[in-house]
Amino acid sequence: MSANTTYTQTITAAKKGLMVSGSKVVPASGTDSKSCSASVSFVDRIFYGIIDSSDPTGADVTNTKIQALKTYKDQTSKAATIDCSALSATQRLVYAYPASYGVLTVIKKDGVDSVISAFSTKTVDIDTGTGAPAISYQVYYSGAGAVSSKSSFSFS
Repeated sequence: MSANTTYTQTITAAKKGLMVSGSKVVPASGTDSKSCSASVSFVDRIFYGIIDSSDPTGADVTNTKIQALKTYKDQTSKAATIDCSALSATQRLVYAYPASYGVLTVIKKDGVDSVISAFSTKTVDIDTGTGAPAISYQVYYSGAGAVSSKSSFSFS
């Protein structure tokens, strides 16, 4: 996540009309200015979902496949709960978030089972397409075929 940023814009224009100077009315001179500020918070995206992956090492868990996921959240932490379903033995669950959020310590399946040991992890640089430098993402991915239908996962 990028730091909050404040943008300020000032508009300056020459004075027009008349003004009082002492006891006389004279043509206006000098300038008037007006400023306005707005604060903006930038939040990075976490990506998650099911991808096709035939490589047992996870080498095909790439930035292109991660960015193509249709499910994502804009948030400021690595913690989330997601629901997903895998339909074939060549599909795996992927959960990716900015590496600056730190490593996960817990992954639970269906609210009970600790399954973090069933996930592999790697770092992938993801280009946001904004012209800014790529963001380093921490990516957790399950083994192919490890996700059953209608599963819920909690990450923290």
